[in-house]
Amino acid sequence: MPRRLPTHARLLIGLLLLVTWFAARGAHGDAIWYDEWWTSFYAGSAPRLDDANFGPSTLAETWDRVAHVYPDTNPSGYYLAINLWSDVTGGSAFAMRFYSALMAALALAFIYRAGCEIGGRRAGIYAALLLGTSAFFITYAHEARTYMQLMLATSAVLFAYTRLTSPRRRWSWPLGLLLALGVTAMLYSHYLSTPVLGALALYHLLLVRKDQRWWRVSGMIAVGGLAFLPWISVAGFALGQVNADPSRDYYARDALDLLARLVSRFSNQSLALAAVIGWFALRRGRLAWFVFIVGFVLAVVVNTLFGFISDVHYLLALFPALALIGGLGVAHLPAGRTVIVGVWMLAGVWLAFFPGVNYDPEAIHPYLPWDGVAANLRPLAQPGDDFVFLLPEPDPNWVHQPVADHYLHDLGLKVHVLESLPENTPDVTAAQFEGLVRDAARLWVAWDRTQRPARQTTWAVESILDSDFLECVPPRQDQAWSLALYAPRMGHESARWHFGDSVALDWIGALPGDVDDALIMTVRTRLSPDVPRGVYSIGLHVDTPDGQLIAQADVGLADVDTACQQMRLPLDLPPGTYSLHILVYDWATGARLPALDDNGQSLGDRPLVSAINLKRSAASD
Repeated sequence: MPRRLPTHARLLIGLLLLVTWFAARGAHGDAIWYDEWWTSFYAGSAPRLDDANFGPSTLAETWDRVAHVYPDTNPSGYYLAINLWSDVTGGSAFAMRFYSALMAALALAFIYRAGCEIGGRRAGIYAALLLGTSAFFITYAHEARTYMQLMLATSAVLFAYTRLTSPRRRWSWPLGLLLALGVTAMLYSHYLSTPVLGALALYHLLLVRKDQRWWRVSGMIAVGGLAFLPWISVAGFALGQVNADPSRDYYARDALDLLARLVSRFSNQSLALAAVIGWFALRRGRLAWFVFIVGFVLAVVVNTLFGFISDVHYLLALFPALALIGGLGVAHLPAGRTVIVGVWMLAGVWLAFFPGVNYDPEAIHPYLPWDGVAANLRPLAQPGDDFVFLLPEPDPNWVHQPVADHYLHDLGLKVHVLESLPENTPDVTAAQFEGLVRDAARLWVAWDRTQRPARQTTWAVESILDSDFLECVPPRQDQAWSLALYAPRMGHESARWHFGDSVALDWIGALPGDVDDALIMTVRTRLSPDVPRGVYSIGLHVDTPDGQLIAQADVGLADVDTACQQMRLPLDLPPGTYSLHILVYDWATGARLPALDDNGQSLGDRPLVSAINLKRSAASD
């Protein structure tokens, strides 16, 4: 019989599968947001409408883009990794995010091994369980951002260091190489890896016996640090950018607030549970405690000097140390380990499924349904259409404009996002909206029903739409976003015809009278469900006074229930008076549908629209 896997192996495999499932589920859950767009941009797969040459890039181009062309306040390591990853998987949102899932799974494997080194197999499996079922960890396991790569690098460094400095273990050059690569990866993943590396260096300097092994470990750490030298000048420039930005200092949090948030986010919002577990780890895991405490203090010093740590995600490099402390604490609980870990895991799963609502009035809404809106628009939009998305309050447009372009660029739309800022009065918003849609021939307006724009924004926009536009495609009520198509009203409906039993046409705007060299008209079509799609066309005919057809324009009848169609009829004719007729016909057979007016009176199969007076000929220009 095949040998049965031991319990710890089955638990670890189950945990890895659970975290991978959560990450894959989250990778499909939302459109990317602003920070993830930057990942795609730096990796070379995000479109830029102002740069026709932008596209997939080499590693050298990505390095140069991060360092010089569009300098970022993060190092280039994660973007370089995504560049390589995208060569294999493509640059889709799911592919980029799944890289984070892979990093998360590997980080858990290394935390398990590190926990085994400092406290035995039981401590290792509990450390992995606590970290893997932390809702905060799960969240970043499906975001296309650097934090899971940082988590992996930190976990690998802690594992390699504990093995290499253990007197019970023989020296291993592969592990020495892993330590050096891990240090380099930490530095190139995030600048706030430096407090953790600083804590590790102090521990190594102060608390580890100085022997041949100590010198070898020191050499490996130094090699990893020297690999960062090509980026030092760029890091100094980024530090200057951060220091010169007063808004970062405004949002920076104080030390106690950061500590409480850090432990709360790690423990699935249960400080009491974390305190109980931490109590039983107090006399164990000197390395983990030292790295966590000293690393946090060094991070607070950095924040005091430069003031940019606004929340816990900047401190995710401390999570592996917290996981090791937690694993040791649970392993040494005198009783109730299953209950403690079960509560922790259930809380993490619950928060991962139901993260709650952010009621902070100053918080932006990072996730908007750009992917769903794009899919909805793709079969309906036409190149040249205007598209306006009404942002929720208080989001500024720079947060969402590049993401909107990312999802909608291939549709040929003129894409705008309208801010819903608290300080904007309705007249300001109305002026902004009017400026965006002044020349729109077809206008799409959308917003997220779950994250609505401010009331004054909705009021201002709807007042302009009601007065100046006609709704052509109403929003569906069965989706989370509202998306409707409008056409310029140019006056009210001037005429209405019913063709057959189930095709209605409304002429939008004033009926033509005096005309120069072309007619441009908007017709709203409304079809009943039994009208066969793709069968009928609309025709416009121009007749001479004696009834001779002299010009015509035809367009296929839109295959949706309600639509607005713009028709253009060039008139390369001598000046004079002509008659304009409209008809609906089967384009394959030419058979015309009979027309009726609103009162049911027959109008033949080619009702008169109006007489037109052509004042000049296009041929004479």
